[in-house]
Amino acid sequence: MLRKVNLKDAVNAAAEMSAYEKVGGLNDLDLNVFTMENKTSEYHAHAESDEMLYSIEGCFYLETEDRFIKIDEGEFIVVPRGTNHRLVTKDLAKFFMIRVNPAKPLVN
Repeated sequence: MLRKVNLKDAVNAAAEMSAYEKVGGLNDLDLNVFTMENKTSEYHAHAESDEMLYSIEGCFYLETEDRFIKIDEGEFIVVPRGTNHRLVTKDLAKFFMIRVNPAKPLVN
């Protein structure tokens, strides 16, 4: 089924701050939007796949064990699988994220 999604509209309609809102799927990938404001997430890593984070509005920081990278509006970053990381926001930031659906096993 073809479906067009406006990311700005989708993230602005998200019901809850800091909660993933699924806006689509691509094979075994989840396409999510979410918002964070003045928050630091817990360190975590994704063993199953890489993760892509795109800044729809505002900026955020991706912190790893040895780097602190600013991602401005309109930019994205790919976090390689197994990389311990966390997100840091100082102001309101709105994101688009692509990652493997954790409920679906990968086929090698």
